[in-house]
Amino acid sequence: MLTDLEIIAQLEKRIVRKLEKLDEVEWTSVGYQLNDQQQVIGLGLYQCNLSELPAEIVQLQNLQELYLRSNNLSELPAEIGQLQNLQELYLDSNNLSELPAEIVQLQNLQELDLRSNKLSELPAEIGQLQNLQYLNLRSNKLSELPAEIGQLQNLESLNLESNNLSELPAEIDQLQNLQYLNLSSNNLSELPAEIVQLENLESLNLESNNLSELPAEIGQLENLESLNLESNNLSELPAEIGQLQNLQELDLDSNNLSELPAGIGQIQDSCQLYISNNPLKTPPLEIAKKGIPAIRDYFQSLEKEEEQFPLNEAKVLLVGQGGVGKTSLVNRLIHDIFHDDETKTDGINIDNWPITINKEKIRLNVWDFGGQEIMHATHQFFLTKRSLYLLVLDARQGENESRAEYWLKLIQSIGGDSPIIVVINKIDEHGLEVNQRFLQEKYPTIKGFVKVSCKQDKGFKELKTKINHCVDKLPHVHDILPKSWFDIKNTLEDLEKDFIPYTDYQSLCEKHDVTEVSKQKTLIGFLHDLGIVLNFQSDKRLQDTNVLNPEWVTTGVYKRVVSR
Repeated sequence: MLTDLEIIAQLEKRIVRKLEKLDEVEWTSVGYQLNDQQQVIGLGLYQCNLSELPAEIVQLQNLQELYLRSNNLSELPAEIGQLQNLQELYLDSNNLSELPAEIVQLQNLQELDLRSNKLSELPAEIGQLQNLQYLNLRSNKLSELPAEIGQLQNLESLNLESNNLSELPAEIDQLQNLQYLNLSSNNLSELPAEIVQLENLESLNLESNNLSELPAEIGQLENLESLNLESNNLSELPAEIGQLQNLQELDLDSNNLSELPAGIGQIQDSCQLYISNNPLKTPPLEIAKKGIPAIRDYFQSLEKEEEQFPLNEAKVLLVGQGGVGKTSLVNRLIHDIFHDDETKTDGINIDNWPITINKEKIRLNVWDFGGQEIMHATHQFFLTKRSLYLLVLDARQGENESRAEYWLKLIQSIGGDSPIIVVINKIDEHGLEVNQRFLQEKYPTIKGFVKVSCKQDKGFKELKTKINHCVDKLPHVHDILPKSWFDIKNTLEDLEKDFIPYTDYQSLCEKHDVTEVSKQKTLIGFLHDLGIVLNFQSDKRLQDTNVLNPEWVTTGVYKRVVSR
């Protein structure tokens, strides 16, 4: 009778000989582990191009760990059941389409990895693996699970990511020791009610399904620490989500949430919240992104006041090379005037432009940036997300001279997914042709190209229509704010000062009954994001110093740099 080491030597020799014929010997990876009695207790055969299980393996009766990942196994022989001492079996990245019923003989099995195979179903006998703690079925073709899966009483981790599951068996609620459950990238249209019975669940991943709502019972998962709901169709959340007191991570990215329940403010402050790519209005997305404390402050302020108003305000930024006619464009848009001898802008000019969209009055804060090269380094302080950008090009210049891609890349890197309208100016003097299809494919946030002549007043009807459409789609325009926040915002805007100490801002907040420090910081951060004032909260050296007038700051920076 061969010893374990002789069996391994025989096995390795056969595998190498086979791979040599295929010119793949460099990929072979045969590793093993011995106990004190020189018995093989661990065996790894990685990328060995195995199409069937070598017969030698079942002779290793003391084997506890078997790793067969990244081979070409299409089936397992019934003899696999003879490995009575096996505790870990890794078969990931093979071509298995079914499992033999004999796998249930592996009564000591604790870990079973079957990810990246072609399994379309599981045998009912899998429920007999009573000691199984870890089961990975990611990236298979499962459309349903057998009811017997509920018999895996010791299961702690179950990964079902990237299958075709549209529902789960009711018996899944029997997995009372389950701590990790991954159901991402399936076809679930509703959260199975049985999941809320899994009282020991700590991590639940439901990313990339078709969920349109969550049951109120979600609040029963009191031990949940991570909840991933990214990329679903959720339009609302139940107030009971606030009962998840142990939550450390909540991912709500890429849903259809227009408002959050006030109850979400009950979640602990340390919870990391992901909320991007939602049409959020209540609370405003800028506030929600600051986390649970800011959300709680916002709702507390709303509860305190009877009067609440929509923001009805947005930021429009004009960027482009110097001399392309940005200031002339602003004058024609807002004041319907044109000056042939318009001087270049030094720094930033900010104008208010009242427009009407769907019978609602909206105030646009129009920022006209100086295009001088010297100013480009300061743009990062004032370009903001969730704004509308007008990239102005000169029809007299070639596409390279206009540096369209330079500006588009800058907007993309700082402005995120903010919409962009490319405005080609001075068409009365020349006709600039840009590769619109190429630019829109590369920069999908471009919402259109409009050709205009400020001098001849051409193209402005189309431009105003596009501006109105883009502004109406900005997610924050109709955000609801407490009256006291509006009063503070209006007072700051009316101040005839270039800056005030942060302590003066705090006094202003207290005058309007916004006394909590956290609410004061939430509000100033919101006003900074909208470009109404500047206060650099993220810089500990500056966060408690001054509240600044953006126009004054930029002009000051320009003059300081130019004077050198």
